[in-house]
Amino acid sequence: MAFQASAWLWLFLPWAMLVVLTLRAYRPTVQVPYIDLWPREDERRDEKRRSWRPPPLAILLLLLAIACAIVALARPASWPTDPRIARLTIVLDRGVTMLMGQRLESARETLIRSLRTLLADDAEITIIDPLSPDTVVSPTSLAEALRRPATSVDIGGRIDAIVTSRRDEPMMLLSDRKYDGIVSVAGDVAVENVGIVAATAANGECWLTLRNDSSISQVQVMLSSIDASQRHTVQLPDAGSTREYRLVCPSAMPLRVRLEIADDFADDNVWWILPERVPARITIDAGAPQWLRRFALSYGNATAANELSREVLITTSNARSPHSLCIAAGMVSLLLPDELLLPDHPLTSNVVLPRRVLAGLPLPPGNWQVLLHVDQTPLLAVDDDACSVWIGFTPEGEITPDYLVLLVNAVGFASGVKCTAGRPEVLGDSWEQIEGIALGELPPGSRAGLYRNGDRYHAVNVRSPDLPASAGSALLDEQLAEMAQQQDSPTTLAPWIWILCLVGITGAVCCVKVGENRFVER
Repeated sequence: MAFQASAWLWLFLPWAMLVVLTLRAYRPTVQVPYIDLWPREDERRDEKRRSWRPPPLAILLLLLAIACAIVALARPASWPTDPRIARLTIVLDRGVTMLMGQRLESARETLIRSLRTLLADDAEITIIDPLSPDTVVSPTSLAEALRRPATSVDIGGRIDAIVTSRRDEPMMLLSDRKYDGIVSVAGDVAVENVGIVAATAANGECWLTLRNDSSISQVQVMLSSIDASQRHTVQLPDAGSTREYRLVCPSAMPLRVRLEIADDFADDNVWWILPERVPARITIDAGAPQWLRRFALSYGNATAANELSREVLITTSNARSPHSLCIAAGMVSLLLPDELLLPDHPLTSNVVLPRRVLAGLPLPPGNWQVLLHVDQTPLLAVDDDACSVWIGFTPEGEITPDYLVLLVNAVGFASGVKCTAGRPEVLGDSWEQIEGIALGELPPGSRAGLYRNGDRYHAVNVRSPDLPASAGSALLDEQLAEMAQQQDSPTTLAPWIWILCLVGITGAVCCVKVGENRFVER
């Protein structure tokens, strides 16, 4: 038996003082008639002699009723000697850290072994998998329901959201992630892994951070671009730590960093570095003026095209074609008003319009979005679907530097190539894997590698994880037993003790009434 509100038991201190005062009573004073025949030699002293006497039955019943009330306020309860878990939510982490060294399989076996004697026969178990719908299973089918493969998908954010939204439920994690007040089970498996934590490159130099979770002392690093490659042998840091390196690499992009090693996790051995901007390959139509040809030559010399570059056609004929820049200025001289504002668009970034321009030609057929116009005369338009730009003006007089900035922005927009990089995520069926690593049963697009979707390129890089230590089996059994203790409803004894309290008060009242009746009869 235990008390759920034990602070009320402090009331037994004043109750004990009341009991002592009740038991330590005075002898009753009785008036006896007498005749004082002899004079007293000295004054008689009246002595009060104390003694311990049992209290009347009514007082005794009241003291017992007060004691019962104090015990009832403390809410005594008794728990079953064999507690069981009746309801449980298991969050299944199939993320990248559980993939290494078969940690998920080991964690699943540990969990099944620990829950075998703690689950009630009719227990309701909900399995939450961030990569698939939730399922409700029984204890007999739990082992089979948890038999799912780990992946290289980064689902840490999803697990954080699940834990936050279900804090009030009896929950445990099949994961190596730790949360306050939640039981986590991770496979206690030794891992031999060397991986890339981060990598970046610029101007023929690569900054690389490696993590070592193995007994290996050195590794070979291969830095490869489309036309060159370089190999370096580096000394690894001590097990469980990281180290930064500065290596010479090919200057062309994209650049692939690869560790030539066979360890427990292959996805963090490759890292793709993509350029922030992909320059275009410019072609000029036959009727382009000389200043436009000089612009194309200067652009090509200043920006080296790479494997991801796309060809952009610059034309002066008033026609629309995919991935093109059309400069179709007319012969009408326009004075641009002072209140003309440039739209917030990548094309007009760092651009200042000239005061006078030559314009006047209409837009060619197409799905154009007009960004700039004066009255009914269009000056600048884009076609997002075709990655085409239409510039309907030129500066009156000489070509200004701001106009050249506008052309550079237009060429970048017309190329349509965008490069991004991130951690593993489900990209979808529209993404094609150009090069990467295939690791068994994985969702589409979750493997490390380089992907393409039209003119978009995405590098999926798996950051080498920091592997936390898993809790021992003894601690796990203790945590699960505490969870079972919390779920089993205790048998509260307070109502029965309140009944005894009422019985005591009733008995005391009856004793007082009986004493009054006897006094009246006498």
